[in-house]
Amino acid sequence: MFAAKTIDELYEEVKDYDYVICNDAPLTTALNNRLDKAQLGPFAITPIQFASWKAVEFTGEPIIDDIVLIKKIADETGYGIRYVHGEIERFRSALRYTAEPRMGRKSRKVWEAFLQYNTIERMLLNIGSAAQKFFENHKVAVIGTELFNDLDKCLNSAYFDVIDIFKPDEEFSIPSMRILGNDRQIAECAAAIADKCGWNDVAIVMDTSGPIADCVKSALYRQEISFINNLNVRDIGSVRNYLEFLDLALSFNTIKVKDVRELISAYGGRIGSRYDKYYLSKFRDSNIQRKDRTDELLDIMADIREKTFSEVCINCIPSKDRSSVSMLLNQMDCSGKLVSRNLLDDLIYAVNNINDLDHNEQLPDTEKKGVLLVDCKNSVYIDRPVIIYTGMGSEWATDLSSIDYIDPNKIPDIEDINATRFKVLIQQGSVRYYFVNATKEGKEAVPCRYFDEIMRLGIKDDEGADIDPITKFSQVCTGKPDVGPWKIKKKDRTEAAGSVSIEGTDMADSISNSSYMNYLNCPRQYMLSALAGNADNSSTYTGNKIHEYAEFRASYPEIAKANGPDYYSKMIADECASLYSPDLDDIERSRIASAVRAIDMFIDGLGVEPGELIERSHKKKTANMFLAHHGLELVSEHTERQFTSKDLAMNGVMDLVWDGIIYDYKTGKPKTAKELAKEFDISDVLKGKRIKDSKSCQPLFYMCLLEEYEKDHKDRFDLFFARQLYDQLLSGSEADIRGCVRTVVIAESREELVSRYLSGLFDGIARYAGISPLDLYHVCLEVCEDDPEHWPNAAGIDDYVANKFGLFGAKGTVTKTTRETAMGAVKKLSGALTPQFIDSGNELVVLRSTIDEFKQRLKKDLEVIKQCYLTNFEAKPAIYCDKCEYRDVCTAEPVNGGDSNGQ
Repeated sequence: MFAAKTIDELYEEVKDYDYVICNDAPLTTALNNRLDKAQLGPFAITPIQFASWKAVEFTGEPIIDDIVLIKKIADETGYGIRYVHGEIERFRSALRYTAEPRMGRKSRKVWEAFLQYNTIERMLLNIGSAAQKFFENHKVAVIGTELFNDLDKCLNSAYFDVIDIFKPDEEFSIPSMRILGNDRQIAECAAAIADKCGWNDVAIVMDTSGPIADCVKSALYRQEISFINNLNVRDIGSVRNYLEFLDLALSFNTIKVKDVRELISAYGGRIGSRYDKYYLSKFRDSNIQRKDRTDELLDIMADIREKTFSEVCINCIPSKDRSSVSMLLNQMDCSGKLVSRNLLDDLIYAVNNINDLDHNEQLPDTEKKGVLLVDCKNSVYIDRPVIIYTGMGSEWATDLSSIDYIDPNKIPDIEDINATRFKVLIQQGSVRYYFVNATKEGKEAVPCRYFDEIMRLGIKDDEGADIDPITKFSQVCTGKPDVGPWKIKKKDRTEAAGSVSIEGTDMADSISNSSYMNYLNCPRQYMLSALAGNADNSSTYTGNKIHEYAEFRASYPEIAKANGPDYYSKMIADECASLYSPDLDDIERSRIASAVRAIDMFIDGLGVEPGELIERSHKKKTANMFLAHHGLELVSEHTERQFTSKDLAMNGVMDLVWDGIIYDYKTGKPKTAKELAKEFDISDVLKGKRIKDSKSCQPLFYMCLLEEYEKDHKDRFDLFFARQLYDQLLSGSEADIRGCVRTVVIAESREELVSRYLSGLFDGIARYAGISPLDLYHVCLEVCEDDPEHWPNAAGIDDYVANKFGLFGAKGTVTKTTRETAMGAVKKLSGALTPQFIDSGNELVVLRSTIDEFKQRLKKDLEVIKQCYLTNFEAKPAIYCDKCEYRDVCTAEPVNGGDSNGQ
């Protein structure tokens, strides 16, 4: 197929024109952003944008708002707004391909009313002479006339220069596609690339109305990757709650308390869960004691048909959440009308279907920038360097079967436009990834039918014979498709899926941190990880090579220094080159080089010496490439230390143990102490519950093991984030190796924790001046038990603390204000002492008692695991099945969300 011109190439062709017309809004934005000359008004513009821009100048009035248009036509015709809106949307779709839609008597009445108002469509249909006069004496270019529909063509003129969007002398082909098992895997792969390449440089093209959209958004949310979002009225919580409140109120006599309890709570009332099975009307008439606010809300619901929409809004919704609802009611012209089912249905329909309803809510900053999510059916040009195409199956084609209101002879023209748009779309960006499904609905996935058209297949040959259409993605790419990246290690799928006996194994004699986390997620996941191994991906492979270098560097510092870090970083980069796109090669090499330099600086800074050279841990299944390169076998006794506890049934391999301190190299994205505190928070584990998120017990595991083997252990665990050096250098900062370290330390008691790490808890807070955290800790112990979680609920603690610290009012006595100050200090100290891991700068503090609790919990869980070996491992996940990397080999039915495709 012909190669499409890039946005930059198109700009070079049109930059000397006065105006550029194209029908793709993102392209106009991209061209306007590149404009390097002063100009009044837009440089690039679509026909629709031009009509809206010049409406007042040409007609004396602006383009009418959709909601106003719909309401006016509904009033004139007597039809409901839902019917009118549906007809208008049909007219708009049809006008792209015909001068007048085919219609019946009822539709014609709406059509005639539609033509009376100043709409974009009417503007374009009548714009010819006015536009011609505006553009005369101007040099005008039109880009991609083959993408123009009939409505866009109303703006065209013979005096405009047509710019071709293709390069006839250059061919484009897709060298390779990656075939993945399901939408979840595609989404996770896309999210991983977005995280690696930089959020603002990436666009993900997908069927935004299909199930893959939810998978992609979930994957981005899980990895905390920002993506650009739109905010409609239907997304605003206060609007949704208001409509639900009205809907339930209209069924007041037939609903139960459980249906409204959460809404009542959101609006300031309260009903206990023990009344859930009561009918709401009977609950209201009962003598059960309630808050006044609850009774007020119940009275409104009972008499809802006697209230106006605005009265319900004012009396129910808190003032801070009221504005968007008020705007909706005013725009729909129902503020002063009594609540009724018909009007409410119209409101709900408008919120769900009409996009130009007003609101004043603001998008959070995290949704104003980041990854761009692109609709595969309505997009052409994408101004991002890295484009990820997902799916590319039949869902990418527009369904024309329902277009019965235009001339059927126009269907081939529509298909031509869609195929051309598709051809340009799949050529966007400088770096492109194509991720497609292996199967869809139990069958082999079939590529989008537009591939037939753009690759000259599926049509007649010169002799009139049929050419077989494309049915496989392998026919689309010029090279061999890639399959993966997730492959089962150790045992192949057939063996893992068959009968494999694990009775009598010694797997349960000791357990690692990662295996224990798998068990806490789901016992079946633990079993499958033991049988099938862990997933492989490019990041872990590169990280393993950097770990191998660290092992070599600590063992043979003289050899490493003689060759220099650049020599070894090149070895890693060459080894991993096939894992990355050629366009990202320089970036990956820079990251690897900075990580290797960081390892050098870190080990030198610690003063690590090789000590005795010993054989490598038998846990290491692969050879160290650097040892092999130099013909060496032995390693330092301080590196990759393997410990297996005799008493605690746990094992671990530590990257480096030096001077009684454990050091762990981290090659992934750097994390703050606060993020690590959340990751290491295992409060549910200590209570015997399953974990809900990805957690790690690594510091507890390793410090327990070191305590058993090292007499001079320092009760300290350091995590070194090698990649953070790259981030420092990229931002122009000086290298700060200690800033790349997060430290976990043990406090023997809460008193030590408060005195050493929380002494500055109240610094800078004027109302707590004079209160020492340590003194407050002792005062709380005088009143409460030794559990900070319960301090704020202790009776009279506010009065007691206020007296102890002399928090008196003007008359020298404790007042309401001073009690609140005392309680605020108690809550702040309680909150700081409640988590298992407490972050203090770059340090995380854990209590000795937490480690002791962890040991006891592990012993109990290991007994359960041993019983599972004799019976079976049940699938009781605390995570969604569609997040599990062993889903494709698990025989259990999916639970907690997700269908068989992991969606």
